[in-house]
Amino acid sequence: MRQDAEQAVRRHALDLDVQVAGKDVDRQINQLRAAIAGQGTTRPDLILVSPVREQLLLTLLRSAARAGIHWAFLTRWLDEIPALRREFPEVDIYSVSADQREIGRLQGRQLEILRTAEDEVIYLSGPAGTSSARQRAEGIAPELERARGKCQTFYGDWSQESGRTATKRWLAGFPRSQRPSFVIVGQNDNMAIGAREAVAASRDAASKSTDLRVIGCDGSSAFGQRLVIQGELSATIIVPPVSGRAIDAFAQRLAGRGRPNAVENVGVTSHPSLEALRAKHVRLRL
Repeated sequence: MRQDAEQAVRRHALDLDVQVAGKDVDRQINQLRAAIAGQGTTRPDLILVSPVREQLLLTLLRSAARAGIHWAFLTRWLDEIPALRREFPEVDIYSVSADQREIGRLQGRQLEILRTAEDEVIYLSGPAGTSSARQRAEGIAPELERARGKCQTFYGDWSQESGRTATKRWLAGFPRSQRPSFVIVGQNDNMAIGAREAVAASRDAASKSTDLRVIGCDGSSAFGQRLVIQGELSATIIVPPVSGRAIDAFAQRLAGRGRPNAVENVGVTSHPSLEALRAKHVRLRL
């Protein structure tokens, strides 16, 4: 997202200040509070934020709007956005994201291809309080319901370690000789690969892990797509970066070409394509 934003500000001759909070919500709140107050730098015209917990930023968002600062959520949504746009009509408050429910639906179609009727499903969700985790779960819900009680959901923090920890906990519930067949679905590539590592570590040294079926999401060329090529992931969802789109939308306003929509969506795709995944899975089953 940082690279995408840097390219966008160069296109529009704007300045960019990047701050990183990691997974620390208190740190992010302090960073935003300082930016709104103009501490240490000039007050920004636009705040782009990929929130740790978006609901906890509502008070700060109102403060920014009162100060005339535009605000864009990256990959997140707040149900209050439409009302805030009416309350502050001179300020752009919007969300730029992939269609999170479509991500879930695509993962559901990938799961339908890879799963047999006997398979258990390990579903690794992001934090329950985030809009992206909730909407991705809503999208895949019909396919998980077809598992008929053979699906277990774990919540992580998007990290590799949280996927590894959750999967170890699931594996601990079965003697190794009685472990059922299963498919892993991670709401992002980090949790998915962490889960795969947990399974590989639990197997005998001589045991192969090439039969593992693991689905991820985000699909950056340097990580998720590479893991699919290497066979570490069976499939992922390619989610384009959204920060550049957020800046482009704001630049259009500055040029007098209209304000951003409340939701600016980017398209997502299965990697490999559903047709290629089906063909490969059929070959592996033969």
